Amino acid sequence: MNAHDIDPEEIQIFLEEMDELLAVLEEDLLKLEKETGNPALIAEIFRAAHTLKGSAGTIGFPALAQLAHAMESVFDGVRKGNMPVTARLIDVFLKCMDALGRARGEIQEQGTVASTFDPLLADLERIRDPQPPGDAPAEPPPPQEIAVAEKQTPAETPADPRCTHGVRSVRVNVERMDAIMDLVGELVIKRTRMSQLCNALDDGEGPLHEVAETADHIEHITAQLQEHILKARLLPLDNVFHKFPRMVRDLSQITGKQVDLEITGGDTELDRSVLEQIGDPLMHILRNCVDHGIEPPAERQSAGKNPQGRIRIGAGHVEDHVVVTVEDDGRGIDTNKALERARQLALAPPEFLDRMKESDILNLIFTPGFSTKDQAGEISGRGVGMDVVRTNIEKLNGSVVLQSSPGQGTKMIIKLPLTLAIISSLLVRVRGRIFAIPLISVSKTLRVDPADIKLVQGREAILFEDAALPLVRLDRVFGISDDRARHRPRLFIVVVSWGGQRAGLVVDSLAGDQDIVIRPLGEYVGDTPGISGAAILGDGGIALIIDVGGILKRRAEIELPG
Repeated sequence: MNAHDIDPEEIQIFLEEMDELLAVLEEDLLKLEKETGNPALIAEIFRAAHTLKGSAGTIGFPALAQLAHAMESVFDGVRKGNMPVTARLIDVFLKCMDALGRARGEIQEQGTVASTFDPLLADLERIRDPQPPGDAPAEPPPPQEIAVAEKQTPAETPADPRCTHGVRSVRVNVERMDAIMDLVGELVIKRTRMSQLCNALDDGEGPLHEVAETADHIEHITAQLQEHILKARLLPLDNVFHKFPRMVRDLSQITGKQVDLEITGGDTELDRSVLEQIGDPLMHILRNCVDHGIEPPAERQSAGKNPQGRIRIGAGHVEDHVVVTVEDDGRGIDTNKALERARQLALAPPEFLDRMKESDILNLIFTPGFSTKDQAGEISGRGVGMDVVRTNIEKLNGSVVLQSSPGQGTKMIIKLPLTLAIISSLLVRVRGRIFAIPLISVSKTLRVDPADIKLVQGREAILFEDAALPLVRLDRVFGISDDRARHRPRLFIVVVSWGGQRAGLVVDSLAGDQDIVIRPLGEYVGDTPGISGAAILGDGGIALIIDVGGILKRRAEIELPG
């Protein structure tokens, strides 16, 4: 079959199936390296290779079918007890996975497979049937024979080994899902408007009562529709996590370190748009764990530790967001060394560095250009990476907190919203304008007397939970302050947390919680410091969405009170 004659939709279905099978193969191979005699893993790898062979042969990619057949043959021997699982076998199979991944990209871009697999086929044949020196290995079956055989016996091809729970699913075009999501957003806006109108009317008998009932009904239906659409967009974090065991294995070999990776919570679900953007930050963090965190075996032994280091990745839902933690039991961060490095790099004025608390010193890790390594290595140490981590997570309206104990290890806590389309927010008023603060960043709200505000080191603050809470006046941030504000009898403070820091945003009043539909501003006004987007409210008004991280970064630039 000519590859150009294959229906593009059939190719896409094949590629999606191929992605699932490659994920199964790689995950199980890495597990098998630790559990070499596990018959369930061996059987699953055999079935996945068999399924890939059949699908590739049927759709018309004989070279892929030939490689999958050779892989299947090797594991047929393993499951029958004719050959052991060795490090050599795992290495060759992982090379096959890399080659299949490249072939997948070629199919996606060109509709055909340009790669040749002859060296890998030879390696697999030598594993399956070792020959004495001078003996030529037997040739693998011709690709076309494999394809024909699969077409004649489709019933022998088992289903994808991961699809064993009888879950009914359907693949939906992403653009269609996005269009539905936009409609849901509009419906949320209209629902809010209807509720506001009903609240403004006299709740009596007759037509007005019917309007109120209708509004309640619309709200109920909208909430259900919103929930179902959001769930349809959710994907498990395993879609990202499954790449990490292989990456950590490769990094361990490069650095000569022994690392055990433990992953939990892979079934925790996130919106597709969030999931697509979290993979790179997590890879940066893992690289730093292996390169900076985990010590070489000899150093760990001399410190009384297990020569094999451990990295744990965990995820779970906490209220209406997802928390991902990455933790290692390595050397931790030496804050004295980090502070000295910051002085060498002149990252801040000396008097500012001298007053830094330990949490502030740890946050230096996220400063662009910061690295504790004197020389760049193959993995890290170039002064890039961790600032990118924080920037990318903040773009998702998330936050990242760093904790570390010298000699014991380091922990990253990443807090993410479930979706980027609709978020829960606290609406506040500042000089007659409405702003929305994402609830994921809000810790508490306070009502204070202006007399309670003091100056600490030249900055406004209040006493909160036995500590000074720095204040940020939003009117000054956005240049909308007026002299009358100083004489207001009361102020409201929204306590927000970001990146291990806390601050109080000073506002005139609170306008309640509300789910809002995020609209980007970039295409209209460009990047606006302190603002991450806008939302249309039920009454047709506009609320600007506060970028809490951006606000706190700008705190030092805000004019002090006169």
